Amino acid sequence: NIDNKQTKTRKEWILKERSGYGSHGNTIASTDDLLKMYDPSKITEPILCQRIVDPPLLIDGRKFSLRIYVIYFPGGKMVVGEDEKRLDAEIYVSNEGLVKYASASYIGDIANSNGDLLD
Repeated sequence: NIDNKQTKTRKEWILKERSGYGSHGNTIASTDDLLKMYDPSKITEPILCQRIVDPPLLIDGRKFSLRIYVIYFPGGKMVVGEDEKRLDAEIYVSNEGLVKYASASYIGDIANSNGDLLD
């Protein structure tokens, strides 16, 4: 069944607002939805974009997440005096990050009975 295969290979992401805490301010989006929502000219605040791993990796029966910080500089033109130079896009990955462990053991669903996302 093609629909079933597409569902299994479809990647989903959690978008987390900077001011959010716990699961507040989180949005789940597919890759296609994410690309439609992303307009660099309209982004005013940083957003954390984290891929949902299914089935999740567990440490001692608890979910965890790795925060890896990345800065993206799009390519463009640099003009110095009368000289113009084309710049390639650049991506920098921080050598520091964060490991976050869930406070409760994983039961098998990404949402609790209230529909809140569980980290």
